Amino acid sequence: MENKIYTVEELMLDEGFLDFCLFDDSAYKPYWEHVIERNPEQNEIFAKARNNIRTLNGSLSNDEILFQIEKVKEHINKIEANDTGSEVLEITETREEYLFNKGRSSKKIFLYAVAACLILVCSFYFIYPSLVKPQTQTLNSFITVYNTVQGERKKILLPDGTIAVLNTNSQLAINNDYNKEQREIELKGEAFFIVAKNASKPFIVHSNNFSTTAVGTEFYVHARNSENAYKVDLLEGKVKLNNNNNTLMLSPGENAEWNNFKSTFSKSTFDSDFLKRWINGEISFDKTPVTDAIETLNKWYAVDIEIKRTDILQQYVSGSYNNASLEDILKVICFTFSCKYTYVNNKVIIQ
Repeated sequence: MENKIYTVEELMLDEGFLDFCLFDDSAYKPYWEHVIERNPEQNEIFAKARNNIRTLNGSLSNDEILFQIEKVKEHINKIEANDTGSEVLEITETREEYLFNKGRSSKKIFLYAVAACLILVCSFYFIYPSLVKPQTQTLNSFITVYNTVQGERKKILLPDGTIAVLNTNSQLAINNDYNKEQREIELKGEAFFIVAKNASKPFIVHSNNFSTTAVGTEFYVHARNSENAYKVDLLEGKVKLNNNNNTLMLSPGENAEWNNFKSTFSKSTFDSDFLKRWINGEISFDKTPVTDAIETLNKWYAVDIEIKRTDILQQYVSGSYNNASLEDILKVICFTFSCKYTYVNNKVIIQ
């Protein structure tokens, strides 16, 4: 899923981008903020498209919009039937200013057609907002996004049978045509994948400039800060890691971490037993020092827990948990030692 080159015209036609620009509570907001963040070199394009949409928004009365809709419907058919492109529709602010011009360039033709479609789409936002406000996690006709919150794990079954276990505060996005011609996803955060075998369609996980490619295997991707920190633990099979021109193959029991200073991957081994327990959701403590238990929870839920009650640092905890949330375990620990916990941003404070 390579970074896409957007155009102003394309963005103005995208229903999800329209919703993002017109509504502060848009469900498309996380997706487009993610896209804009990933493509800083296209900020000018995004800004221009957004300004055009907001300029058109509210510039026409409802009566004028209804008139524009009828004109759009009438003339779009003429535009589509005109293979030579000699007629174009120019949308203006009043009904008297509709013009059909001869000999315009193809770029001009496309721009006017976009403007016509945009007014048609915007009219539905003014008159029938309930028909276009999204009610599901599908952000547009191409992207579906899965999210987890603090302390949550979520198991996701992808269309090809691949299983993804999304760790806390993470996001996974797939195209809705996933598994038709390709199997590519985007990951922000951490997830474990059990990939369904299909040699003709490699499974590729993208995180900023990093990617991990597999055919049928099991691996864990750490991409919480994937601009300069990236790690993959391989449990079964083989995977290929890539960052620009740097590639590395892994075998079972190996992991690789990106060395930002050396601009290369470094390979080592990892605790595969811990990963297997994590996959099964089985976490247990048997007279475990509190400091060790907290370290386990930090790794397990990808969080940062700080203990300010120094009197419990020398204590021990016991207990077994199966697919428990972080909150469930914190409640037990805090009940045991008569303390409490609070969230400060993405940090957990026990005091």
